[in-house]
Amino acid sequence: MTTKLPVEIEDIQSWPEEFRDEAFKHKTLLISYPQEYRRISRLGEEVLIARVYPPLNEFEEEYRALADRLETILSEHRIVGYHCTRLTVREIKAIKNGGLNILSKELVQQRLDDALIDRHLTEEEILYLKNSDNLKECLDDRHGGRTGRIWFCPNRLSLQYESGVYRLFRSWGGEAVYWGHERDDNIAHAIRGLGKPCIVKCALPFCDAGHFCERLSDRFLSYVVSDVIEYPEPSVDFDMYSKKNLAAADILEIIDISNPEFEQLTGYKSWTTNIE
Repeated sequence: MTTKLPVEIEDIQSWPEEFRDEAFKHKTLLISYPQEYRRISRLGEEVLIARVYPPLNEFEEEYRALADRLETILSEHRIVGYHCTRLTVREIKAIKNGGLNILSKELVQQRLDDALIDRHLTEEEILYLKNSDNLKECLDDRHGGRTGRIWFCPNRLSLQYESGVYRLFRSWGGEAVYWGHERDDNIAHAIRGLGKPCIVKCALPFCDAGHFCERLSDRFLSYVVSDVIEYPEPSVDFDMYSKKNLAAADILEIIDISNPEFEQLTGYKSWTTNIE
């Protein structure tokens, strides 16, 4: 049986050897394909007929065959993702022992109940959150982007973008709970003082990794040429989600703010926002 290795997009040495060898062997193709794509796009901006009937990219068929072949290799392994959040001691233990669960009304209910049991929140604060229209709207998830999913940053570099992640670390409960309450004087102080910032490092099967691209291999191949091509498509920097709960075996590490690795990953001490 093939060992399902944890693979990080920014750590080439973690890539399956066969994938890595094939990708770099075809680096010339990986450069030629996007360069020709951009040439055709520029031509379309200048010539109307080329916009309506763009010429074929002579490298496309070979590139797609390579990407499909490499996608099969990746499917045997697991991709590493970083889940940014704020957790209590009880929640850290629960994730280590039972894994990470998708966002649901039941999960939020459990977190609120546990916060009451542990006296992190008062009954009045719990009721305030449970009756919040903001919370109900988030959990109803009209736009289909949160409920029923767990979100991850596959890129360690993304953890250093203060504007993108600081809110996840600053307030407890996840986006569904803190959304609309961060500046609410009735509850903001309570959810900001609860728990501690954590990064849950996970490894989920490639087949369970949702993203907005045809293949994950395309992202990895973009990384191969990122030293040559500025802003390769698709982007190497992306968000990823799972629609399935992660088992305890999928949790590689929980890195809390007291761990020096948290600062190494985020550089939060130089941020303008206090998340502690």
